[in-house]
Amino acid sequence: MKTLIVSNVWTKNEVDKARNFSNILAPNFRIITDMDINFGIVWKVPDHDKRTVEWNRRILRKFLKESSYDVLLKIDPDITIRSIPDMPENCDVAGDFRKFGSNWVWFGACQYYTKSAVEKILGDVSYTGNCNFQDVALTKSVQRLNLRAYNMEEVDMWGKPDSTAKMFHPEKTPQERLPIGLIILD
Repeated sequence: MKTLIVSNVWTKNEVDKARNFSNILAPNFRIITDMDINFGIVWKVPDHDKRTVEWNRRILRKFLKESSYDVLLKIDPDITIRSIPDMPENCDVAGDFRKFGSNWVWFGACQYYTKSAVEKILGDVSYTGNCNFQDVALTKSVQRLNLRAYNMEEVDMWGKPDSTAKMFHPEKTPQERLPIGLIILD
C-alpha cells in the first residue's frame, strides 16, 4: 500500500523540521499550514484553529483528493523518526492508543488511516463542532464507527526520551504502553 505522509506546521519553530521531513520523505510528503512556505508540497489552509474538528477534517478531505495513495500517515513536526514503518494489515487506523481514566486517546502526533477509514470518519455526523482535544474527539469517532484500531509497537508518542520506537515523541512523564496489536476501544 502506498502511504502519503502529512505534517502540520503552525509555528516558525516547526518550519526547519518540516523542511527536513520534506527533504527525506518527498515526493510522498505534504505540509498543511496557513504560513507562506517556499519548499515542498503545501496544502494551504486559512487558519490553524484547533478548537474545532474541522482542523483535522480538512486534512482528511485533502488526502482523499490524492488518489494514488491508500494510506494516510499524519505526523507532527516535533516527533523523532528513525524509520517509517508500514501500517499493519487488517486494521482501519493505527498508531499509539492509550487510556486515561475513562477516555481513550489516539495520539495525533503519529496516526495511520486507511482511505476507507478516512471516508467513514468524514461521514460521521457526530464528528463535528468544537473540541477541547483533537485526539480525544477523533478517537471518539473511531469508537462510534467501530473501526479496527491497531496499537503499534513501532510508535511511541508518550515515551521515555531513550525510546527505541521507530517513531517517538519523548515526554517528561512517560505513561505505560498498552498491549500491541488490535485493540477494543471500550
